Amino acid sequence: MQRDSTATQVYDYRLEPRKNALIHAFVSDRSDLSNLKCVIRDISKSGCQIASSYIEDLPRIIEIVPEGFDKPLTGKIVWRSSKIAGVEFLSPAELAAFERSTPKPKDQPEPAGFFNRLHSLAGLRRRAGQARREETRGGELKRDYGARVLHGLRNPLAALKGLLKLLLGGTIRPIPKRARTIIRTAQRNAQKAEALVEEALQVKNIVSGRLPCNPEPLDIAQLAGDALLTNTGHAARYDVRFELDDNVGKAMAMVDAARMEDVISNLLAYAAKSSPAGDTVTLSLTRDEDRIRVSVSDRGMGSAREPCDADDLDCDPDGSDDLEAGFDICRAILGKHDADLHIESRPGSGTTVWFELAELD
Repeated sequence: MQRDSTATQVYDYRLEPRKNALIHAFVSDRSDLSNLKCVIRDISKSGCQIASSYIEDLPRIIEIVPEGFDKPLTGKIVWRSSKIAGVEFLSPAELAAFERSTPKPKDQPEPAGFFNRLHSLAGLRRRAGQARREETRGGELKRDYGARVLHGLRNPLAALKGLLKLLLGGTIRPIPKRARTIIRTAQRNAQKAEALVEEALQVKNIVSGRLPCNPEPLDIAQLAGDALLTNTGHAARYDVRFELDDNVGKAMAMVDAARMEDVISNLLAYAAKSSPAGDTVTLSLTRDEDRIRVSVSDRGMGSAREPCDADDLDCDPDGSDDLEAGFDICRAILGKHDADLHIESRPGSGTTVWFELAELD
C-alpha cells in the first residue's frame, strides 16, 4: 500500500531518536472488546511501528497495550502494508480533534472489519454453545422418554402373555386347532418383545452407571466353569453340549463376578441357538502374555459378514444380524472392564466370539 505524504512527515522522517524494539503487545479497537497480539518493532515519543497478521483488518484508530503496561497507548494508523503499520500516537486532545474532523454519518453502517467480524463470531459462539446445551437437554429428554416407554411396555406385554397363556390353556373357551397355531405365534412374538425390552433397560442401566460394577480378584477358570453349570438349561433346550477347554489353569483377573457371568451366559446362549442339534459349543480359556482370552465357539452356519452395529441402517434384524441382538449387553459390561467384544464368523465354519482380560500378577 502506498504511503501518504503526511505519514512520511510524521513517521518515517521523525527527528527524535527511534529505539529498535521487540515488545509484545495487544492491539484493539477503542471498544476494547477484542484484543489481538502484535509486536512493537520500534518506538519513539511520537509513534511506533507494529507488526501483526491482522494489520489490514485493523481500524484507523487503535489502542496498544504493551506487556507490563496497564494503560493503553492510543494511536492513528498513518500507513500500513500487509503485516506492518506505522502508528502516530494521539493525545486526548488530538484524538478528540480527529474524531470531530471525521464525523460518521448516522446512516453509515459499521465497517465490516476484523473486529466487527470477531464480535459477530463471539455472538455465534454464544449461540452455538446455547444450541449445544439445548441439544444435550433434548438428548436427555429423549433418553428419559425412551426409558419411560420401555417401562411402560412391561405391563402390557406381561398382560398379553398372560392372556395368551389362558387362551392356549382353554380356560376361557375351547380354541380351534388353527387358532392355537396363531396364538402360539403371538405368544412367541410377545416373549421376544419382552426380552428386547428387558435387554434395552439393562443396557441403559449399565451405560448410565445405574447398574453397579464392582470388580474384585477372581479366578476366571472357576468363573467359566460356574457359567457352564448355570447354562445347562440352554444346552438342553437347543440339544447341544457345552464343553470347557481350559488352557490356563488358575488365572486371576479383576472382574465383577455377576456381570462377567452375564457376559459368558449371553455368549453361550447365542452359540447354543446358532448350533445344529447334537453339536458342541466350546468355551475356551487361553493366555497371551499378560492377558486371558475367553472365547465361545460354535459350529453353526456362520455369517458372510461381520454383524453390524446397532446404529447401522442396513442392519437386517431378521437375517444374519440376529446373532448380534444380545451383544449390546456384553459390550456394555465389558466396557466397564476395559475390554472389547470381538466376533469372527465365516459361512459354513461357525462363529467365535471372544474378549480379553488383563491377568493379575
